[in-house]
Amino acid sequence: MRCHLHRLFSTLLLIAALTLNLVQGAHSKRRVVVRRAAERYDREITTFSQDGTLEQVEYGREAASRGSAIAAIQTSSGIVVVIQNSSFGKVHRLDHHLWLVTAGLSGDARLLASSLRTTCQSHRISYGEAPTTNQMARSAGELQHETTRTAGARPLGCTAFVLGVDAPFDGTSRGTPSLFRTDPGGIVEQCTHCAAGKEMVNIEKIVADLEAGKQTGVRNFLGPLLGKRKEEENEDELSRLAVSMAEKVLAQLDHISKDSSVDVWIIRPNARKRGGMQATCFRNIQKDSLSEIR
Repeated sequence: MRCHLHRLFSTLLLIAALTLNLVQGAHSKRRVVVRRAAERYDREITTFSQDGTLEQVEYGREAASRGSAIAAIQTSSGIVVVIQNSSFGKVHRLDHHLWLVTAGLSGDARLLASSLRTTCQSHRISYGEAPTTNQMARSAGELQHETTRTAGARPLGCTAFVLGVDAPFDGTSRGTPSLFRTDPGGIVEQCTHCAAGKEMVNIEKIVADLEAGKQTGVRNFLGPLLGKRKEEENEDELSRLAVSMAEKVLAQLDHISKDSSVDVWIIRPNARKRGGMQATCFRNIQKDSLSEIR
């Protein structure tokens, strides 16, 4: 009897030991499958991954790249901006002479715009003058960078264009157009052309070629316009550039939707207007309505 109980007890111990080993083996295997390399570094915004990147910042850039396509070109006579679909929630006026155009999460864009408006007002109160486009672009970059090193926060999921017309120092000549680009990581770049959102890489190539005059020949077919002043020539050149830019961007967006439309903004220096600039928006432009841009 005792021998039988001893064998039974030994058998139960063996079964318990085997079960314990199987559970431990299963748990170990599950940890290997679930705990991937990327997930060890995207829990905290302040933790770098092994390749020197911040995973949450990369997620913010991905969110921005999924937003509506936007593109801009800056010339000596003004700035042209093309926005996929509607401008609602993507264009924000910061000051009389400053604008913010965003691609990505609209809520994050509103937060960024509200903060920059407050900065503009504080600058006017403190220094008695309007801030420059450069100063506001740096403020946007600082805010976006601050969220990448603040525990409990996350990067803003939007890419921003800060553009405007800076007042001349002598107060008599035309203002100077300026264009800057900031991203969720806080990088600030001064540009003559830029793009963001969907199809960013392809659209950026298009605007780069347009700026250089390689595809459309904008600078070639304009030529001297007899009987017109230089200011009128510049306005005609900017309008032609806007038409070419809208046409090329719409052709690229056809890969996404056959019924694509864009809003086209033309910003020109104009000393007689508020902020020394004139902003004109042509809404819902499609391939058959390019002639409305003027």
